[in-house]
Amino acid sequence: MKKAPEHIIISRTDGIGDVILTLPLAAALKVLFPKVKISFLGKSYTKSIINACIYVDDFIDWDEIGGNDPAKMLEACAADTIFHAFPRPEILIAAKAAKIALRVGTARRWTAVRTINKPLFYSRKRSDLHEAQLNLKMLEGLGIKRGYTLHNIAGMFGLRAPRLEENHWGRIKGKRIVVLHPMSHGSALEWPLKKFSDLTELLVKGNYTVAITGTSKEGDAMREEIPWHLPGVIDFTGKLALGQLLALLNKSAGIVAASTGPLHMGAALGTPALGLYSPQRPIFPTRWSPLGRHTDYLECEVHPVSGELPFHAEEVFSRFEEILLEVEKTS
Repeated sequence: MKKAPEHIIISRTDGIGDVILTLPLAAALKVLFPKVKISFLGKSYTKSIINACIYVDDFIDWDEIGGNDPAKMLEACAADTIFHAFPRPEILIAAKAAKIALRVGTARRWTAVRTINKPLFYSRKRSDLHEAQLNLKMLEGLGIKRGYTLHNIAGMFGLRAPRLEENHWGRIKGKRIVVLHPMSHGSALEWPLKKFSDLTELLVKGNYTVAITGTSKEGDAMREEIPWHLPGVIDFTGKLALGQLLALLNKSAGIVAASTGPLHMGAALGTPALGLYSPQRPIFPTRWSPLGRHTDYLECEVHPVSGELPFHAEEVFSRFEEILLEVEKTS
């Protein structure tokens, strides 16, 4: 690459966890090109996460431009480079039509072959690299070949949580909060609600206050299983905008969840995080484990035929307490 890029767009219009694990690419680009402007093209839903990253200068809302003239809107951004971290066909076509000079992405589908001029030839599905490492591998489109360890990446998220609103802060002030996020919108293999209920009881007995998070619909689905009556349980379902969930995680002692966006949010903030996983590709922890200063995961021996993760509440509670003990030793 002869000339340093001046304005780079990172395009990732899928879920929260995917976006979180793409943020280290922005960090790496800022280190390599300190004067570069980084714009992040994402969905409205993930805006508060992207805006919380110190390495991103501007947010481009795909939900606003996608139904209009995306090529014209991208051209107005005056970017010289775009990384298609999530190669969405409409954006691939729009970026070429906008005459963005350097268009980087994996060329494994026909639309990408026709629109990308810096093609990368690797398979995410068959790779043994972590998703964050695969995102950083896109730097090869600029001729940069560097290996990033998971330890390196743990410090590359640059998330700054907003202030927790007073009405939410009043519910947790002075308490040792553990966030449980039992459901995943179907994006991950889930742990049964009954097991989350058992873990909730163990945590309350261990003098933790348990914050249950999720959407209003998920809260309704959990209504019969979670022991809401216990004095150490707080119902946050349907009550937190995404930025406020980030703020809550920042104030918490830890989070336990399957492979969900909130798990990655907590991990990226440096909050102790324990993930629950199947060993099956491509959803296995090698690809999707939480990355941060204090993270770990439990992986079952075989992919469960039942579709539900088989861990016992006692083993999850024990491993979570081990993480917190390790945090205390290093603090």
